Amino acid sequence: MNSWTRTAWIACASVLACTLGGCNATSHERVGGETNWLVCSTDDDCGAGSSCDEGACVLVPAREGLPEATDGGSAGDSAEPNSDAFALIPDLGLRACGPSTDAEPLVDLADPMECETGPCKITGAQAVSALDDSRLLILASLQGGVELGPPHYAVYDENGGIGTFAPFPDSVDVPTLLASGPYVGVSNRASGFVYAWDDGDVRLLDTRPSITGVVAAGPNLTVTGYASPDEGSRRPWLARYDGTAPAQWVADAPSDATPGIDAITEGVAMDSDGNSYMLVGAYLDDNDGWSLFVVSMDANGDHRWTQPLGEWLVNPGIAVANGVVWIAGTGSSTLVLAVRQYDTDGAALGRWDAMAAGLAETPTIPNRTVVVADSLSEHAYVLDAAGEYPGRTAVLRFPRVGEPCVLLEAAGFPADLVLRTSDVVVAGTESVGRAPR
Repeated sequence: MNSWTRTAWIACASVLACTLGGCNATSHERVGGETNWLVCSTDDDCGAGSSCDEGACVLVPAREGLPEATDGGSAGDSAEPNSDAFALIPDLGLRACGPSTDAEPLVDLADPMECETGPCKITGAQAVSALDDSRLLILASLQGGVELGPPHYAVYDENGGIGTFAPFPDSVDVPTLLASGPYVGVSNRASGFVYAWDDGDVRLLDTRPSITGVVAAGPNLTVTGYASPDEGSRRPWLARYDGTAPAQWVADAPSDATPGIDAITEGVAMDSDGNSYMLVGAYLDDNDGWSLFVVSMDANGDHRWTQPLGEWLVNPGIAVANGVVWIAGTGSSTLVLAVRQYDTDGAALGRWDAMAAGLAETPTIPNRTVVVADSLSEHAYVLDAAGEYPGRTAVLRFPRVGEPCVLLEAAGFPADLVLRTSDVVVAGTESVGRAPR
């Protein structure tokens, strides 16, 4: 099995209490709306393949049509007679998506590499994006003792190997690195930079404070973050670019659309109509603590709706495709993976929890949960990275309705994943690998 080794830059995440009535809250008030909105009262209120369970739409496991496992063998979506059985993963209680959960290696980052300043050691890929089906943009930092050095980038071309790691100009130390398509966000708590890949080099598009999410769709780029590095006064912002500077527009999330005395963005998604979906963590007050909200803005930066999740998920991710907004993170009380689905108008579609599904998942706090929605199908891919806590790391493939399956398993800490036409690419501290979709 291919593995990624954890390195010193991994930081432990903190566990925060469930809010807004606790983890079992059953109703949510749409901010700015006229009435309270109940997730569900009967099964008829839920979508196909879901049922109403204590006021929430819960995905019904879809096992119909799957052959039963026998005597250590197993079954899968497309298992055929005399083919390799798709094994049940003992540590997870889920079946594999295919005959193997090993990644095919693409890039080995373990050995010293050549940087512009000479030989260097890369701490490992922290972000990856697809420039096209044969080129990957890989983001990493130089190793400098226990501290992160300046962020670097390189392009891996499957026809010609990996290029030289080069530093970003005018950037920050100890950064968060984010990538989507040809765009990159480099940021720390106070300063952030937006770059565009351009014919073998990067160019600076803009400077923005505290960037926490970038997402590209064609030539358009949406960037989100929060203003003011001081806790207690942070507010979300959103910016739209068309590949050139300056930004087409910059919008602050309306204060009445993001309740709380402190609010930060945890990520952003963008649909094919140009609507954006910010995942916002808001500190409501000393009694209710932190909770998550989805704040949707239209293609012009105007507020569409805000939907409270009624819970806190640790280190969450968000994606959207085919009319479904996917949110994944770790339940703050269960410490296992939780996935939520909403439609693009903010209505709840379904939910999945590893503990509720009875899986043998070891409770972990991931350093990062990455979710990518597939526009070519109704699948979403979730990277559940265990970080330094005991457990395991896996990439799960979720159908619109039914049980997920395990696409990849890995020891250690993969950091990011991206979809290409025929495969899923996963980047980690030691290597970059792929698996068929």
